[in-house]
Amino acid sequence: MAIQSPYPAESPASSIADRSDIKGVVASPIYKQHFRLEDGSCVEDDSVSLRTWPVRFDGEKVVIEA
Repeated sequence: MAIQSPYPAESPASSIADRSDIKGVVASPIYKQHFRLEDGSCVEDDSVSLRTWPVRFDGEKVVIEA
């Protein structure tokens, strides 16, 4: 899955951090919110979510399907 940045003002590299201790979840290090990769929903707040898009591989390219 591809997900939108939770806080576009943050740089992409710092806005999402992999959470290997919580499978299938990414975290915003500034606001400490955790988002499910599967559907973009926020673990801590049901009113917050991110857009998600399916992805596929085309040879060595990753294609984001809109």
